[in-house]
Amino acid sequence: MKWIKGHIELISWCLALLLPLFVNPANTSHFSLCFFKYFGLSSCPGCGLGRSIAYLYQGEFLLSFQKHWLGIATVVLLIHRIFHLLLYQNIPHLSQPAYEPKINDTASGHAAR
Repeated sequence: MKWIKGHIELISWCLALLLPLFVNPANTSHFSLCFFKYFGLSSCPGCGLGRSIAYLYQGEFLLSFQKHWLGIATVVLLIHRIFHLLLYQNIPHLSQPAYEPKINDTASGHAAR
């Protein structure tokens, strides 16, 4: 459970990339979590993003772009973020600053007394 709490962002982004694999993008009568749709608004900035990613996974690049023009960019961005999280969470010395001032640091010209 401790590992899950420490890696919740990594798990979330992996799920965000994996769930569209199981979506039929041609099906328009599906459950939606869109708040804009529930309030009766017809346009939403995020609608079509999941379908766009699903079409991308099927190799339908033109349909992916037509559903949402940021679908391809979203996949690239999420993959980059996942690799960044994997790298920096598993190699601790990379996430620490290269320089840590010490109490008796004379490089700054101020020595602790």
